[in-house]
Amino acid sequence: MDTKNLLSSRIRHLRKDVLRKTQDEFAFDIGIDPSHLSRIECGTKGIGIDKLVLICELYGLPINELVQTEVNTEPLRAKLIEELIEIVEGMDVLEISVMMKMIRAR
Repeated sequence: MDTKNLLSSRIRHLRKDVLRKTQDEFAFDIGIDPSHLSRIECGTKGIGIDKLVLICELYGLPINELVQTEVNTEPLRAKLIEELIEIVEGMDVLEISVMMKMIRAR
């Protein structure tokens, strides 16, 4: 898979599988037309570095997660788990229960 198609595939995966957003929602978030996003995800249109940076800032991703051909996600996963533990430690039982239901519903 070439770099452009890899990036297109990662953007689509992030939007659809990770964030569970529609093309309309995601396009609105990053300030482009949904038809433009569709062309980006299909690999027929490129995406500017400004929009890549915006996506990473909005969703807390290191830019290399989108652009590197081989990515070791384990360090990011470990960091996110640590942050999740810190958040949960400050919650009461009801808040934890609600959060668990939300996670399981995905």
